[in-house]
Amino acid sequence: MSETIQLKSTYEGAEVYATDPLVAVRSNVISPIECAYLIELAKPHIKRAGVVLDDGYKPSDGRTGSNHWGGAAVSRLYTSFASQSSTAT
Repeated sequence: MSETIQLKSTYEGAEVYATDPLVAVRSNVISPIECAYLIELAKPHIKRAGVVLDDGYKPSDGRTGSNHWGGAAVSRLYTSFASQSSTAT
């Protein structure tokens, strides 16, 4: 079994900025209200981004961003929002 997959180079409705690695933006996938909801869900979990060092993962003065990986529950919400908006008339 191969450990890699072949990605498409174009996606309907997406603006592709690079193909290796694939970097694309697809606008208006979820509504502003849905976006605000996801942001509010994430806020309590957002932590300062760090770097991986020999002695572990730590914040760094060179990294000023913050992030949170929403996990499977947020992925299901996003998929639900996206499928509803794509089928709306």
